[in-house]
Amino acid sequence: MARYLVTGGTGFIGAALVRKLVAGGHTVRVFDNNSRGAPRRLGKLATEIELIEGDIRDFEKVKRAAKGIESCLHLVYVNGTEFFYTHPELVLDVGIRGMLSVLDACRAEGVRELVLASSSEVYQLPSQVPTPEEVALIVPDVHNPRYSYGGGKIACELMALNYGRTGFERVMIFRPHNVYGPDMGWEHVLPQFIMRAAEATAKHPKGPVPFPILGDGSQTRAFVHVEDLADGVLAMLARGDHMQIYHIGNPVEVTIGSIAERVLRYMGREPKIVPGKAPPGETPRRCPDISKLRALGFAPKISLDQGLPGMIDWYLTNLHLRPMGSRRRRGHERELTTHPILPDLRREGPESRALRRLHPASQHHAGHGQRGRRAAGVPARAAEVRQVHAGPDRPRGRTRSAVPRVLSVSQRHDADPARQLRRPTA
Repeated sequence: MARYLVTGGTGFIGAALVRKLVAGGHTVRVFDNNSRGAPRRLGKLATEIELIEGDIRDFEKVKRAAKGIESCLHLVYVNGTEFFYTHPELVLDVGIRGMLSVLDACRAEGVRELVLASSSEVYQLPSQVPTPEEVALIVPDVHNPRYSYGGGKIACELMALNYGRTGFERVMIFRPHNVYGPDMGWEHVLPQFIMRAAEATAKHPKGPVPFPILGDGSQTRAFVHVEDLADGVLAMLARGDHMQIYHIGNPVEVTIGSIAERVLRYMGREPKIVPGKAPPGETPRRCPDISKLRALGFAPKISLDQGLPGMIDWYLTNLHLRPMGSRRRRGHERELTTHPILPDLRREGPESRALRRLHPASQHHAGHGQRGRRAAGVPARAAEVRQVHAGPDRPRGRTRSAVPRVLSVSQRHDADPARQLRRPTA
């Protein structure tokens, strides 16, 4: 059994990988600042892993996390399309400085293996669809902030492969293609479609539901469930080759318009798609060729029709976890809680200061009482957030429960993502 460090291990993909690794009997250490991740995603694994809080740009903290590790899975990055446009400097800062910290820390501590999470965004406008790993990586327009994400990922790949020529026994890269599943965040197309569909059905209780989209709906994507994604990474770890890049995805293309239709029909309503102007830089088609990974024994098991209903249910049930900064939450949450497709989402109890401290990007969480935890499908004790600091602001009577053991605490980022650009302090 191996000793793994998973950076970004409380994130959507990271937590899925942690679950798979622990289930396989491996020792896992997680490094995350929880600004967008959430320890609750690790659930019952709380007592089986180590969780180190820290900023990925802080070399000393990353170096301490890498001590005694055999393999590092580096997933930390600022994801979410809306962040590409609104905070491109932060996206690049975390990506590039974080990559350098991880490479230097792994070399300093003798970590033999590095696995980097890249993205299908490195292709932007691929010349071939389905797209193999050999297609050229491009940044079509350096002035478009959207490409802060894809351009940063290209730079990280270059660093991983070229640093990986010496000092590592094995370096591999995986490029996930449109991963989805419950609790994946709120800034991506599927969660946004689900929330907008719920709002639209509440506004239009009868007849077809108008649903505006960007573009004409003919754009295609190939969605892979997060559990399949994690299985793909395990296949790489078991049989992948040094200095190789692997696509992980489900090569079944669906149109964006059909996704909107599926979401609304699952809610029992007939959609009326309203086309709009596509944003600059929109990719018309995206679908991976996964032949290389299939050769390692990987095959996706969960179709979109199988995986999407569970995701929709999770988001409709867990509206109370939606960050207050999300689109029009204040008014629409009140409107949606009376809608027949949703459960009772009445708020219960004060907000957890500890959770706000650990998860500043979601400053106003509601429903963290027993009812909220049951609705989220999280065991009550595992969902409690352990207090990092004792002090006068610590909520009285809060149970200290089994959560991942915090070994180190970095600076807390401000709720405003743009202010996270400050260099971390030791």
